[in-house]
Amino acid sequence: MGRIWWSSSRGSERAVVLPWTLALWVAGQIPLAAEAELPTGEKVHLDADQVLIEQSGETFIARGHALLRTAQMVVRADEVIYDQAKQHAQARGNVMLVSGLLAAVADEVRVDVRSLEAQVDGGLLLKKKNVTAEQLLEAKTPHELEKMGETVFALSGSRIKRIGPNEFLVDDLSFTPCDCDLTEPSWR
Repeated sequence: MGRIWWSSSRGSERAVVLPWTLALWVAGQIPLAAEAELPTGEKVHLDADQVLIEQSGETFIARGHALLRTAQMVVRADEVIYDQAKQHAQARGNVMLVSGLLAAVADEVRVDVRSLEAQVDGGLLLKKKNVTAEQLLEAKTPHELEKMGETVFALSGSRIKRIGPNEFLVDDLSFTPCDCDLTEPSWR
């Protein structure tokens, strides 16, 4: 395997690991971030400290300050694996997912990039108001997400699966239907 390094605008070094023949062919052509296009024409942007491309060229593994962004959602995590063929992403470690006025903070998230159906493991799901979706998409930390706007409700559970625009299946549900301290709600 060959390795190509480059520096990002954040000043950190980046690497792409490819077979040597492919590495020699693409040397000097690797962008600072990977971008793919969905059948709808929407762009999927992937950025991280390190981006690895599997030999098939269909799977991207982003590690360190990983960011997967579309016009409809943002996923931030320690690691994001994006399968371009299936248009699925799996994020692990310090995960934040924002889609519209829904925000999730979790250990792990799996999301269908086309339908935005997601499964959140070991996490918290927040429905927000009095804030724009664009503002939520720009949040960098869970604390920023929690403080933006008002929280209409908070769901936590060992597994939360979004099955529709406002429908969820939750294992080990804890539900707080108010804008209160999420670490010590007045009731749930």
